[in-house]
Amino acid sequence: METKDEIKNTQEAVLKVLDEKNYTRNSDTLLIMETLKELGFVISFDISRLKDMPSFETITRIRRKIQNEEKIFLPTIPEIRDKRKIREEDFKNWSKQSIPIKYFGDSE
Repeated sequence: METKDEIKNTQEAVLKVLDEKNYTRNSDTLLIMETLKELGFVISFDISRLKDMPSFETITRIRRKIQNEEKIFLPTIPEIRDKRKIREEDFKNWSKQSIPIKYFGDSE
């Protein structure tokens, strides 16, 4: 899937989840889980341990720091490095745009 399509599809799913499931506004972990479900992924985890689970952002930020700053444990596939650079540029371009909210209202 192209990065632009992935961003668009994910943005739509996140907006829907935030609109329909108010509790996800308070927990990035719950937001991630519900968004993945909205996108059709089957998620199974022990809800009682949810509060102990590190956020996906924490994990990926640590990975980026290790690879980008420490220059260790680099991707074993060279194309991954190239793809990450392209995705970074795509996200930078996307982040400069406003988020169109067409039909989402606050359901509180």
